[in-house]
Amino acid sequence: MTSSPIPQELRELAWGTLIPEYNEQVGELQGLDPPEELSEEYQRYLDMSASTREEITQDPSVLADAATFEEVNRQADQIGLSPDCRVGPG
Repeated sequence: MTSSPIPQELRELAWGTLIPEYNEQVGELQGLDPPEELSEEYQRYLDMSASTREEITQDPSVLADAATFEEVNRQADQIGLSPDCRVGPG
C-alpha cells in the first residue's frame, strides 16, 4: 500500500495522539484473559486490532475513513467490549 499525502495537521494528530493511544489500548487488551468461551473470538479481535494498527501506522490517512475500522469495531461489539473500545471516526 502506498501512503497518500495527508495534511500536516492530520499527520501530527495521528503520530502525536491517535496512534500512541491505539497502541496503548491494544496493549492493555492483550494483557487481559477473556472468558474461555470467548477466547477464540477475542484472539481474532486482537489479531484484527494488530492488523488495523499496522494499516494506520503505514498510512495515517486511513484514520479519516470509517471503513478502516468497521471490521475491528464489529468484532469488538460481537464479543461484548465496551463502546470505549471502538476506534476510528463515527
